[in-house]
Amino acid sequence: MNLPLLFASLMGGCCPDYQPETGRAGYDQAALDALRDRLHAARPRTTASTGGTGSASLPPADPADPADLSCEELCDTWDIIEDCTFVDVQGDEVVAVECTTIRQCEGGRRHAIVRRPPAPVGPDAVGRALAAQAHDEWASVHAFVALEEELRALGAPVALRARVLEAALDEVRHARLAAAAAQARGASVPVPVLRPLPPRSREAIAAENVVEAVVFETWAALRAWHQARHADPALRPLFAAIAPDETRHAILAADLDRWLRSGLDAAARARLDAARDAAVVRLTASVAQDLTPADRWALGLPDGGERERLLAGMARQYWATTV
Repeated sequence: MNLPLLFASLMGGCCPDYQPETGRAGYDQAALDALRDRLHAARPRTTASTGGTGSASLPPADPADPADLSCEELCDTWDIIEDCTFVDVQGDEVVAVECTTIRQCEGGRRHAIVRRPPAPVGPDAVGRALAAQAHDEWASVHAFVALEEELRALGAPVALRARVLEAALDEVRHARLAAAAAQARGASVPVPVLRPLPPRSREAIAAENVVEAVVFETWAALRAWHQARHADPALRPLFAAIAPDETRHAILAADLDRWLRSGLDAAARARLDAARDAAVVRLTASVAQDLTPADRWALGLPDGGERERLLAGMARQYWATTV
């Protein structure tokens, strides 16, 4: 499936600045190391989940009683939490918590290394939405770097890993552009908070990729083209700069999906299909908090029947065939 052509058909023509992937096969280890050096110099700051900036840490705290914690603390999710229930208790220890959530954002890649962000602060909803986007772009830099390290451990081709690091560099630029737009409206951008990530299985990495990238990030790419055309004229250059890169990231997600699936058995591949299909359902039901129709217009977000039409086209022509 040619994703830019599909986007163009759904949008009635788009993607004039999209440039296809070229030259990746020539990457060697030296080029990969050079990309890492560029990222090390460009990566935005983060806060460690232990409570400090960078590698700083706090003394260990006494363990909390789960009964004293809120659903937000127990679930540690980016989504809207409707309810949470202890589903597995052994003695005084809670082994598992079941969280009922609704997807809060309408697109974008997440990674297990990034913790739930604090709410952005700003005088208006559009500025806060731009600040949240800037946070997510910053977080994506670290997500792509962590993903490349996981792919290296799995023996992924150098060319594929190089595309992941180039995507991280794209996100550095996106983060700066979105942060500038947010700050121009008086909003402050939350700093990404990272958590330690133990080694994960090939299937776990593939499951995250198929949900967060094949579904949500691909939708974010199409949405960015819509925003580049329909947002407030002052914001259209921001989305026009982001949309071509996000299209390449969506194509990268599909290529990663194929490579990761190649090392899994039929049962694992079936579980990936189920996870993808469930993510499409979640995306359809996702909500954007604190946005009036005027806010959505300013951000150029597809609404109502247009959003339903675009999602239905993607579900029918892309996600149902992406294997």
